[in-house]
Amino acid sequence: MENNNNNSGMRLVDLFMLGFGSMIGVGWTVSLNNWFQTSGGVIGTILAFIIGTLMVIPIGLCFAELTGALRVSGGTMAFGLRSKGSKLSFLGGWLNALSYSVLLPWEMIYIGHILGILFPILVSGDPIYSILGYDVYLPQLVCGILITLIFAFFNFRGADISGKLQTFLTSAILIIALILVIFGFLNFNLNNLQPIYYSAINSDHNSFIGGLISMLVIVPFFMAGFDTIPQAVEDADDSIDSHQISKVIVFTIAAAGLFYVIIVLASAGAMPWTEFAKLDSPPLAFLFKKLYAGALGRFLYYLTMIGALAGLLSTYNGMFIATSKLLQSMGKVELIPKVFGNTNDNGVPIVGILFSTFVTLVGPFFGTSVIDPLTNVGSLSFVIGWFITCYSALVLRNIEPNLDKPMKAGENKFIIKLSMIISFGLIVLSMIPNSPGFIGRQSMYILVLWLLLGVIFYIYSDKNRSISLRKRKAIMFDDIDH
Repeated sequence: MENNNNNSGMRLVDLFMLGFGSMIGVGWTVSLNNWFQTSGGVIGTILAFIIGTLMVIPIGLCFAELTGALRVSGGTMAFGLRSKGSKLSFLGGWLNALSYSVLLPWEMIYIGHILGILFPILVSGDPIYSILGYDVYLPQLVCGILITLIFAFFNFRGADISGKLQTFLTSAILIIALILVIFGFLNFNLNNLQPIYYSAINSDHNSFIGGLISMLVIVPFFMAGFDTIPQAVEDADDSIDSHQISKVIVFTIAAAGLFYVIIVLASAGAMPWTEFAKLDSPPLAFLFKKLYAGALGRFLYYLTMIGALAGLLSTYNGMFIATSKLLQSMGKVELIPKVFGNTNDNGVPIVGILFSTFVTLVGPFFGTSVIDPLTNVGSLSFVIGWFITCYSALVLRNIEPNLDKPMKAGENKFIIKLSMIISFGLIVLSMIPNSPGFIGRQSMYILVLWLLLGVIFYIYSDKNRSISLRKRKAIMFDDIDH
């Protein structure tokens, strides 16, 4: 384990902002109307986030237990290695890499979309080409590429710089969101939450329960991000004890769930939700433009746009950090080609950053045509990774009962088993064809292609492996004698 004495690393607030910013940055400004259409109403959306938060907290407790006990970067990959060995470790790590990777182009696509609204010149003239009904413009494409390279530069500077950038962006989100919530609630009317359920023409459900299930299976995509904290744990300041890090993981989940519920209520209560659902993206910005005339309306409109950009950039930066750190950890123990484990003198994962940059650059070339498949496959891969973490927590309770755990997911195994049932249930709902929660064929194709690429990497690494499982564990966990 390459954990140098780190007395000037990420502070506890930086770790919280990393997880929280990665969670709440994704959809609160750009996806609200899609949530209402998906669930068939406001009440279904709110219930989905409340239930989703309550479902994710036990899973977060498993992450908290293992992160505190095994203070190494890698998250699910490291937990799987400690509990069951290379194959489970690879599966968990590779699916986590998919989870993080799909968010990189997802964020950059929406960043380009927001910039195109703010600066119409970026999408003026003739598009250079169209793909799946989406027009791609050269200036918008160049902006996406430049922003990607700028964030790659920040990450090349090291975790301290990228961590402070994350804290700044997340702080901006919270300040802006507070202002918008206040102005939203000033127009709150319970009647705007009616009807309780309405099925859109192209929806896959025709009942309130069906709508709730449809929303519930994509909630993990918008609740994911707390698992970026385990990825960055080696970059935490040495003065932070493991129990504090464990607590901040669980607190981050609860805070994000509350944030989403408040945002949904403040926006949906300010305008009949069936009208709100028809607004262009980002709907929250256009909501305030309709609610308030004159200078105030324009101010709130642009403030929402800034909040949307800060949110998208915070999630992008968090996932960029997580992807590069995860690939470094996998390369370090040769689960994938060991070149991914290379770092510079400051411990920066060079190849992981280059990989993350390349994946991001795919997004601007495709635009919003791939948003839905990326959302769905990201949600499923996150949940599979959660299941592997919970399973690893159960295995380690059995095979290493004396492992020091600053924070436990309950004294007995009930919470761990419950978290396994929850995550497994979400996996099943996502993969049953023709069910309200099915992620769709395009998403399944992406998942299969990613797994095939992973198999190629794994076979290549297996043939060229220079270390045994015993040595691999010793590299990852230098606290035990393997």
